[in-house]
Amino acid sequence: MASKKKSGGAKPKTTIAKETRDALALIKRGAVDVLPEEELISKLERSRQTGKPLVIKAGFDPTAPDLHLGHIVLLRKLKHFQELGHEVHFLIGDFTGMIGD
Repeated sequence: MASKKKSGGAKPKTTIAKETRDALALIKRGAVDVLPEEELISKLERSRQTGKPLVIKAGFDPTAPDLHLGHIVLLRKLKHFQELGHEVHFLIGDFTGMIGD
C-alpha cells in the first residue's frame, strides 16, 4: 500500500479577479509587506462584488506643528485607496495632542 504524501503546507492558489489583482498591485507598490495579505484580498474581492467601498482610517497625532517626510508612505497609500474608489478617513488625535505622548 502506497503512503500518501502530505504537501509541504503550500496552499492552492484561488482565482482572483483581474480588478482585484490590479488593486492589490497598486496597494503593494512601494510597500515592503502587506499583512495579512489574504484578508486584504478577501476584503477587496467583497468590495468589488458588492460595490461597497472599503473604509480606510489613518490616525495622526498632532504633537508637532506639521507632517513630515516620514508620513508620506502612509499618505500615498491613502491616496491609492482613494484612487481605487474607497473611502479614506484622516483622523487627528485631539486628546493625545492636548496631553502629549
